[in-house]
Amino acid sequence: MVIHGIAGDATRWTTVRSRLSAKYTLFAMDRRGRGASGDSSAYSIAREAEDVMALVDAIGEDVFLLGHSFGGVVALEASSRLVTREGSPRPKKLVVYEPFVPPAPVAEASPLMREYLALAETGDREVLVLRFLREIVQMSDAEIGRLRSHSSWPARVAAAPTIAREMAAIERHRFDPTPLVVSGLPIRMLLGQDSPTFLREASTRLASMLPASQIVELLQQKHIAMDTAPELFVREVSSFFEA
Repeated sequence: MVIHGIAGDATRWTTVRSRLSAKYTLFAMDRRGRGASGDSSAYSIAREAEDVMALVDAIGEDVFLLGHSFGGVVALEASSRLVTREGSPRPKKLVVYEPFVPPAPVAEASPLMREYLALAETGDREVLVLRFLREIVQMSDAEIGRLRSHSSWPARVAAAPTIAREMAAIERHRFDPTPLVVSGLPIRMLLGQDSPTFLREASTRLASMLPASQIVELLQQKHIAMDTAPELFVREVSSFFEA
């Protein structure tokens, strides 16, 4: 089961879908507010985790989970709840690719966050997506051009209003590693060798909190190796799931 990040939907996995589907029964969800999924005014990472749990229950058996970026945060939160349940489907292993969990939650939105929230109100969706990719993910023009040519780009633009709310939710998020530590759930953290410092630091911090986790560095890659190095990406995912 794969969980996409901010400003995307299930089509985010198009580049690696056939490779993953050749190995696994693939369930690619649209997170709330995306694609075929509904939405509501009440929003939190906890609700996102509940959505994942509902889909795992619908699948009806233990699953491998893969989450990218914000989807990795959601996967961690859902897994921490799933592993505490008895007699219900649970994650067998978890792969997360550069989830950002802050060192500590903040009481008030940062100035940058307030700026993004204001930008979301103006309705210029593509500007918001482009600023997010340049300023937060720190993508180059060439990398953004690659994304704009991807089939998921229209969905990214359509989902732009959700960028600010998800970033705000991250700022307020407090991650409790205890259930994952107690369960010993095997976790692989994928980390681009050339990714932004704040993402690399977040992965290192998470790994120190989760003894059953391991970091695997993707050489010469950044935040979207599923697009820039799909064979490498699938190899590092499947080698862990199949070990």
